[in-house]
Amino acid sequence: MILGLVEPASRGNAGYMSTGSLTTSETARKLGVSAERVRQLADSGALRCERTALGRLFDPVDVTALAARRLGLAPRTEDVEAR
Repeated sequence: MILGLVEPASRGNAGYMSTGSLTTSETARKLGVSAERVRQLADSGALRCERTALGRLFDPVDVTALAARRLGLAPRTEDVEAR
């Protein structure tokens, strides 16, 4: 577990992320960025989310992967494919 990033909050039935999904503010806290930055990352496609009546919900696995890439602990997909 990287920096305790997989600490899911249960959210009910939110489609493909029904349990353990994170809200925008939880995701921002885990990444150490603002909620606005999380929305920008989602809008750009850098961070996958699902829009629900509760707002945007994020998969903790995706959040952890993004955090690892930001810290240089995991290669980007493009880097792996280039090898």
